[in-house]
Amino acid sequence: MLVEALEHAGKAGLAMFAMRGKEYLTAVRSENGLLEVRTMHFADEVRDPRIEVGDLPEKVKLSPKEVETAEQLIGMLAVDWDPSQWHDTYEEQVHKLVEDKLAGREIAVSAGPAPEATNVVDLMDALRRSLESARKGEPAGEAEKKPQARARRPPKPAAGTKSTSAKAATGKKPVAKRTSATGKRQLSQLTRAELYQRAADLDIPHRSTMNRDELQYALEHAARPRAAS
Repeated sequence: MLVEALEHAGKAGLAMFAMRGKEYLTAVRSENGLLEVRTMHFADEVRDPRIEVGDLPEKVKLSPKEVETAEQLIGMLAVDWDPSQWHDTYEEQVHKLVEDKLAGREIAVSAGPAPEATNVVDLMDALRRSLESARKGEPAGEAEKKPQARARRPPKPAAGTKSTSAKAATGKKPVAKRTSATGKRQLSQLTRAELYQRAADLDIPHRSTMNRDELQYALEHAARPRAAS
């Protein structure tokens, strides 16, 4: 009766209970045919962060164009919500640590990847570059790297001069070595959302905590064949 009455009235009850030496204020609501208890804060626990923390940055005035560009970028990077793709990575690492200990394997402690410098000077310019990169399906900053890569190419030999390439020295057409560069180029052209989807398909652990470069690194290593033991 109380479940149906609370749901029909659209109201919640208030209750107090004690647990582990602390008293809690709760709201009792009707949800999915059950009474659901949600803990709340007492009045003295609700504080204004700008009063408690005096050195918070002031609110920046943004132009409508900046907000629109940011919203477009968010929309292009959005993915469908799949709760099964999110895991308690801390618990998984603890379980692995215990398994390695029991198996007598050596445990390596990693400090994690070093933070990358953003070098953001103009927010609007950074948003615009990120938006253009997302439309092209390539990571931000890739467009800036391409002119430098072209500049490092050796100049073509002038007409009438002899080439010192492998073809001139041996009289045979040089054979390109097989590398995984093609696969790396393909991954480097994907957005973080696309890399994350591939990592989910391969069930790569801890993918939800990885940035774009870490996802690409994990996918490259997952594609490499393992040596037979």
